[in-house]
Amino acid sequence: MCRLVCLFIIGSLVPSIGITQTIASKKPAAGELPTNLGLGAGGWYGAVEMRHHLATFYDNSGDSMRQEPTTHVRLQLGGQLYDGMVDVYVNVGAYKRPQTLQVLQRRSELSLDLRPFRSQYFELLQYSLIKLPFRQQDPDPEAQEQEISVGSVFVIGLAPSLRLPIESRNIRYNLMFGVEAWTKLYSRKQYTDNQATEMSEENEGRLALASEQENSETIEDFAPHYNTQSLLGIQLIPFVLLPGLKLGLSSHYHTLFHPVYSSKDGSVEYKYSAERYSYFTGKIEYALSARFSVINEFSAYYDRFFQDQRVGLYRRYRNLMRLVCRL
Repeated sequence: MCRLVCLFIIGSLVPSIGITQTIASKKPAAGELPTNLGLGAGGWYGAVEMRHHLATFYDNSGDSMRQEPTTHVRLQLGGQLYDGMVDVYVNVGAYKRPQTLQVLQRRSELSLDLRPFRSQYFELLQYSLIKLPFRQQDPDPEAQEQEISVGSVFVIGLAPSLRLPIESRNIRYNLMFGVEAWTKLYSRKQYTDNQATEMSEENEGRLALASEQENSETIEDFAPHYNTQSLLGIQLIPFVLLPGLKLGLSSHYHTLFHPVYSSKDGSVEYKYSAERYSYFTGKIEYALSARFSVINEFSAYYDRFFQDQRVGLYRRYRNLMRLVCRL
């Protein structure tokens, strides 16, 4: 359901849904929030972002490669209250695929972030995200998990994180560890389709979600779906030698718990099946000025805990180039 929405952003952790995501990324961040604007105990902020997203896929044999580039424009507007404890913002945007004149709209999002506890070393984030109704059939090329529901999607999550800042003479280090858990609710009923995902030793396969009930064999999806992700990362800021430059490296481990349904004698039962993948992300950011920054992120994805590189329908590599303008 990122937004998830990466977990790894400048100097802090936020979930990865929505704009990035990751993963479901879930929590888009169009750039660092500006300093307090002097509007009470918080302030208004905004950012415009141009992004070039390149996903690389390999076939099941691992020999043949295909790439899917897309260009995105996104706008984030929001406001903070109580010295940043409450953060409310909206994300809208559009994207374009190559070799076409068609511009496609992204699903708009409203988000509420609560940080009841925040210090130099620890932060507790509780977020609520509403993905507004959407009828477009073309999938979001940045999303790791596609939302097929045309109604609203509600994401609720919790993300505690630890950070250890270390400062030397010329370089500042931020060591980070975080965990995150979230689930989704829908404004419309969800049904399982009779197309199961690829089977593996650790993944028993699951019925794919369908937006509408198509035949008598489909089953309404009623059990919660759970997502968890852990992160370990380091950030380097050479503030003396190269002011404005920030380097980061992080590792992520993602587990999705999906219900597997079975129907017997008119009753429906379910059990959970786990789907696991992991990835590394390297990040370079350079502040061109107080308002403009250029950011590049590269990720490599693996099945389970950094075992086999991903093939088939799952992207193996992802490169994201971003130009951010803070309003």
